[in-house]
This record gives sequence, structure tokens and C-alpha cells, in this order.
Amino acid sequence: MSGKGKKKAKRNTLTRRLFAWAPTRALIELQLRLTVFALTALGPAWAYFWGRRIAGLGWLLMPRLRHVALRNLDLCLPELPRARRTEIARESFKHSVYTFLDVLMAPRLLAGERWREFIRLEGDCESYFRWEGEPKASFNLSAHLGNWEFLLLVTGRMARGFAVVMREANLPLVTRWLVRYRNFAHCETIDKDGALKALLHRARQGKPVALLADQNGGDHAVEFPLFGVMARWQAEFTRLLPRTGGRVALGWVLREGDRFRFVFHAPLMRTFEDDAEPMEILAWYRDWIEARLRQAPEQYMWVHRRFKGRPQGAPDRYRDLGRRLDSHELEAFLAGR
Repeated sequence: MSGKGKKKAKRNTLTRRLFAWAPTRALIELQLRLTVFALTALGPAWAYFWGRRIAGLGWLLMPRLRHVALRNLDLCLPELPRARRTEIARESFKHSVYTFLDVLMAPRLLAGERWREFIRLEGDCESYFRWEGEPKASFNLSAHLGNWEFLLLVTGRMARGFAVVMREANLPLVTRWLVRYRNFAHCETIDKDGALKALLHRARQGKPVALLADQNGGDHAVEFPLFGVMARWQAEFTRLLPRTGGRVALGWVLREGDRFRFVFHAPLMRTFEDDAEPMEILAWYRDWIEARLRQAPEQYMWVHRRFKGRPQGAPDRYRDLGRRLDSHELEAFLAGR
């Protein structure tokens, strides 16, 4: 290792130790608590006002996340004009901040039956609630779209609470906030480590399970196209479904404008047979994701490196991140040229 590399590694080690030091973490958590209180104490309009400004700063000061969002949109929706793709990316920053603020405000604003003042049901939701309320296993899949957390909340109030997989956040305080919200939504939290076995156990007990399976599955996961681009999927649920009754629903909750108002769309329900092929199930889920993202692209979390996983030797989809891609360039770019 060069002298420059050694110095950089030493700086990184010192930085990690500093942030792992208990007094440092305590100061960070105190500052975070004060900031969140200041943002949310006066209600949603005040919180969203500052949320828009935080998102604007994030767009300017987080170039890597900005470029990842733009790259994902260039890969997934190349048929849209470049200016429109850029607008969607900016809006997605805002909706991501809104969603975090929503989770913090929900226990105060949506307690008891008050959620009905802010979340409107659309479609035949009663059939879904009856279906989900049956004492049978079910998988409820969604995506990082709109406010997926309120899908858990409404279903937990109207039918049954879900078992939900959760990965710990970098800051323990954020993890505690998320656990508090999931408890408020009548959900059981399952640690990501060993989650597959735990989910299978819950399903075999006839309990409902909720998953967000739209993210990168890693270099060795199932490969299947998303918007025509090969991607790696978190597809374990496609093997569990036929073994646990095959009942699955796809649900989504969208925000209405820049307000603390939401639409709970009646989930799409289906029962797969015992001999259903995993790729058939995955294709059904993938088609639903693509349709929803075309419907409300601004409310999707585009900052995730969805196409990071790839076979060994395949070109990196996130190389030259500052470069924009148009439809006529995609084939050559994906081929590594």
C-alpha cells in the first residue's frame, strides 16, 4: 500500500472509532432529537416546509446519491425527456424526507381512529381486509414507493399486524424510532439476520408477513430484468409462497401532493398454486412494480443502487456516474462500451 493509501486508511479508522465512541454517539443522538423535535413539533405543514429545504440541500450536497438517482432513471425510464427524469429525481429526494418525517409524526397524529382523517381508502379495500384478516398465512409485498409504512399501519388497524423484516440503522436512535413506529402499527419486527427462517416459521403459523423485495439482491441472487435491464432480486419469497399456501397481495399507499394526505389503494390479491414456478411469481411482482413506478415515479426511492449486483466480469452500471444516458446510448453502455 502506498503512503497516501496508508494515511487514508488511518484517517478512516480514526473516524470510525470517533463515531463509535459513546460520548460522540450521545452528542449525535441529542442533536438529532433536538432537530427532529424542531422539525415536527408544529405539525405536518411545518415539517414538510423544512423537509423540502432539507431535500434541496441533499440534492446539492450529496452528489453521489443525486447521480445514482439520475442513473437509475436513465436506465429505467429512458423514454422520458432528460429534463423530466431530472425533475423526478429531485422530487424523489423530497418524498424520501417526507416519508421519514411521516414515521416520526404518525404516533401522535394517527392514533386510534384519527388515521381516517389523513388516509383515504380507494377501491375495494373491504375485500382485502377480510382476506387479510383470515387466519391463514399471507405475504404482502410492496416497494419503496409512496409511504409503504402506512400500508402496515392501515392493515394492522383493519385486519392483522404483520411480521416485518428490519435491518438496524447506523444510529441506534433511528432504529428505536422505527421499532416504536412498527409497534404502533401493530407489527412484529424480525431482525434481518436469519429472517428467511423466521418468516417461514411465521407463515407456517398462519401469520401475515410484509416484505419490500424491490432492492438489489446481491451478486449471487436471482437475475431477472427490470425495465429491460438485468437486475439481481431478493426473490426468496418466491420459494416460500408455494410452501405456505400461496396467498400474496401487492399494496401501495401514495401521498397526495405536498400534504400529509394519503391514498391507500386496494391491494392486488392472488393465490398461487403449489406447483407455481418462482420465476412466474417474480415476473408478476416485477410487472406490478414497473406499472406503479410509471404511475408515480416521483414517489419512488431512486437513490438505491438497484443494479449494483451483477455477474463477475459484467460492466458496472454505476461507472462514470456523472454521465447522463439517453435511450440511444443504453445498449452500448450496458455492453460495457
